[in-house]
Amino acid sequence: MEENEAKVMDWIDNHFNLNEIEIKDFLFFPHGKLVHDKNRENMVVFWCVNDCL
Repeated sequence: MEENEAKVMDWIDNHFNLNEIEIKDFLFFPHGKLVHDKNRENMVVFWCVNDCL
């Protein structure tokens, strides 16, 4: 796993209970991950060090 993707996964691990979410790749953003929770809510987590948006 690339270093920046690992940082994204670490952030997710620190902010969510991994047993209560589903994580999918979301490649519209750098190293993006789409997080689905048990309430059917979504969040995109990604890594960007420059003006990427």
